Amino acid sequence: MSKSKLLALVMSVSCAAASAGPMTVTELTLFRDGDRASWLAGQNIWLNDRFDNGDAFHGPTFTNGNIASYSLQSLAAGADPNLAAQEVGGALLLDASYAEPSPGATGGIGKSLKLRLATNTNTAGSGLDKSRSFAAALTISMQSLPEVGQSWGLRMSDSFSNSNDYIELNVFSNSNASWVQFRKQDFLNQTVTVLGTAALNMPSGANGLILAISHDSAGSDVIFGNYGYADDNGLMSGTLKTFATSTTAFHGEDHTRIEMRATQAVPEPSTWALWAAGAGLLLARRRRTRRD
Repeated sequence: MSKSKLLALVMSVSCAAASAGPMTVTELTLFRDGDRASWLAGQNIWLNDRFDNGDAFHGPTFTNGNIASYSLQSLAAGADPNLAAQEVGGALLLDASYAEPSPGATGGIGKSLKLRLATNTNTAGSGLDKSRSFAAALTISMQSLPEVGQSWGLRMSDSFSNSNDYIELNVFSNSNASWVQFRKQDFLNQTVTVLGTAALNMPSGANGLILAISHDSAGSDVIFGNYGYADDNGLMSGTLKTFATSTTAFHGEDHTRIEMRATQAVPEPSTWALWAAGAGLLLARRRRTRRD
């Protein structure tokens, strides 16, 4: 391959990586107590954030009057948090390009930026406690689905404990279609378990994808993954689809936390080598130009 073609390839790969857009979220709703029927009816809402106050790190009040606060996780050193997570036009934009590369449960490296909702993890009966039923529903804009190499979604996290219960509901794309996937990462045992995958089948008029993780029964350790579609009036068809395979949580703790999560792949070693080779050629050419 000629130097010019190699440099062009390096630049095209670099520009393609830089052009990947942020996750765009229009609503996060948490329900506590009640059951699935009451949640679908809009009851037992504990928190509803429509990302319309211009502040990505503070939201509306919980039903107890406390102001919701969020924290960024895995932000790269020196990165601007106000660019990584921002509210624009009634939507949250979460940009994984600002994340520090980090390993998943099985060692694969990626960029994973999380905006974590601060809830109580110490007091029995408070926060998202095993002793209470609860659900978290996230609405992602359908106008900008993730590109190949990205995934966007919602997860339950026990990072404050032993990190063996990361339950995730993500949307991702390949060259043919977009998919919703329900899975669990166990960092303690270094496993990833895919619980279900379904192709998106967007009905006419849909402008949002709803991802919902639910703990339907107080005292149970069972967690369900659910998804559906939204239009301007809310959930279409009035119900959610539930993955047939559930999973469990609360192995070592009685609480969990909710995170919104945007991820993107980092270049494979061969791609890094190509970039390095291109950079070396460019540097050498500049040196020759200066000598001339």
